[in-house]
Amino acid sequence: DTPERERQPCRPSGIGRRLVRQGEVRVAVAEHEQSGELLLGCGLRREAGFAWQELEGEALRAHEPMLGPKIALGIRVPEHGFVLSPGNYIADLREVAVSLGAVAVPAEAHAFRLDADGAVKAVVTMSGEIEATAAVIATGAWSKTLTAQIGLDVPLETERGYHVMLYGTSMQPRQPTSVTSGKF
Repeated sequence: DTPERERQPCRPSGIGRRLVRQGEVRVAVAEHEQSGELLLGCGLRREAGFAWQELEGEALRAHEPMLGPKIALGIRVPEHGFVLSPGNYIADLREVAVSLGAVAVPAEAHAFRLDADGAVKAVVTMSGEIEATAAVIATGAWSKTLTAQIGLDVPLETERGYHVMLYGTSMQPRQPTSVTSGKF
C-alpha cells in the first residue's frame, strides 16, 4: 500500500511517523524475459493505484548512479514506502483499533462457528470461542487456512526475501532497490 493511504487513518494517533516514503526502484538485468516479468508486475501495481516510471540506460543510471551497465531496466515507484519498526507499528495499530472500540484478545484463531447462512457467529480459538458478528482475517500468508473455512480462495503465499545492509560504505543507493533477477 502507499504510505499516504496508510497515514490517513493513523493521523490522530501519530503512528504515521513510522512510515517512510522514500520511493523504490526495481531493476532487471539485460535479459528481456526478466524485463517483461518486471513490467507485468508493474501493470498489477498500476491497477492497485501505484504510479511508476520506466527508466532505461543512462536515464536509470542518472537516477541511481550505483547501478552498473548490466542493469537494463528500472521501474521507479515514487510512492513506495516502508515501515521503520514493524513490531512497533503493529503495536501502535492495535492501540488505535482499541481506542476506536475494538477488543484485542490474545488468542490463536483456528476456525469459525457459522450459522446456517454462513455468517460468522464466533471465532474458535485455542482458549475457546469468542462470540462475534464479524471477523477480520489479517494473518498474511497464513490466512489461507481460515479463509478456506468460509469459502474464500485467497491466493496468498509466503515469499522468500533477503536483504543486505552495508555500514560505513563510501556510496549507497538513493532509495531501496530490488533486483528482480532470481525472483527476489
